[in-house]
Amino acid sequence: MVQRSSDRDRRRQLRTIWSDAVDAGARQLRHALAHGTVVGIIALVVTRSFGLPGATLLAFWAAVVSLVPVLGPVVGWMPAVVVAGLSEGWRPALLPWPPSPSSPWSCPAERERQRLLPFASDRFSPSSASPVV
Repeated sequence: MVQRSSDRDRRRQLRTIWSDAVDAGARQLRHALAHGTVVGIIALVVTRSFGLPGATLLAFWAAVVSLVPVLGPVVGWMPAVVVAGLSEGWRPALLPWPPSPSSPWSCPAERERQRLLPFASDRFSPSSASPVV
């Protein structure tokens, strides 16, 4: 009689432990899917804003690979950097700032200057000015 009640208690404890483990796994899975969705949306916005070809595929890749704990984000963004480097050259891919005047992140004053003086920016940019000796 004593042994039967202890078996029932043990089964009850094991069911509770199993139920807690399943709940924790479900929470972890929901968290990982939400994280992957957020990474995918951010990757889609970034790749589209830079005008990369295959932006949706690159964003999907970044979202799926971001589920791998340590290397996922790095491995997920590497194809986007490589595509940007091959399509526009490596300097804009690795150093996208300062943004071009047509970029949505450029300064409104710079856009206005480009609109009013479209040819002056090429001839009189600070980088082309000769240094004062």
